[in-house]
Amino acid sequence: MSEDRLEPILSAQPWRLLCALREETPREAEPILRADERLDAEARETLLYELHHTLLPELAADGLVEFVDTGELVWQGPRFETLRPLLERPQEPLGDLDAGPFAYDDDTETVRYDPEESVEQLLASLADEHEGDNGNGTPW
Repeated sequence: MSEDRLEPILSAQPWRLLCALREETPREAEPILRADERLDAEARETLLYELHHTLLPELAADGLVEFVDTGELVWQGPRFETLRPLLERPQEPLGDLDAGPFAYDDDTETVRYDPEESVEQLLASLADEHEGDNGNGTPW
């Protein structure tokens, strides 16, 4: 599998994992694929490595997940519930999402996670959401 085909799958993993943790926690720390996505053995190994050694630690640093060092299980972190309102929105309104570390990518139709961006902005927006929105029905 080419790197340009693997990258969108890799970058979508944090959002997919957080969405999956709404229903199942703890869960196995395994890649989450759409029905139309396939991985060969090498790509799966790369994805697992990135998930366990990069993505899970980044999400844990933001307090969104917790996981055991062996990387077998992952569960909701102490700040997960703050993010739940965003995770429970239908995918369609996320087209305008660009807050904190999460941004919707029109090309791949996925929500990407950038650990370099602060999660604080997003969490503050979600906390203030009940007080109003920015005029377009979303806090971002």
